[in-house]
Amino acid sequence: ITDLVNYSINLLISVAKWDKVEIKERINELVDYYKRDRKKFFLIMKCIQFWFRDATLLSRGIMEDIILADKIDRLEKFVKNYPFFNGEGLYKAVDNCIDLLKSNVYINVALMNMMFEIKEKLGRKGK
Repeated sequence: ITDLVNYSINLLISVAKWDKVEIKERINELVDYYKRDRKKFFLIMKCIQFWFRDATLLSRGIMEDIILADKIDRLEKFVKNYPFFNGEGLYKAVDNCIDLLKSNVYINVALMNMMFEIKEKLGRKGK
């Protein structure tokens, strides 16, 4: 699970930087996971949701319910760097992607839509 969490964090870093080459690589990797190992793909999606859930809790000063406690330093850095992030919207962006996939929407479109939503809902970077 640690590898999946780290992969998920690195994916979010790619989205935050909005490096188009990295985004394309990440989408291709996720498509590959989806085709070869759906369980792993959905675990990655869940890790992303846990990240946003934990960041939201941390931003509200709630420490005891954090799932990714071993990533607390990175979560604190995220909350500091993105003080205007929309935690609920970010969580829902992943849900929307999963719903689109269940509706047989082309996976690349569903993933790109999710990444656009994540980028938008991160808000501007703080100082």
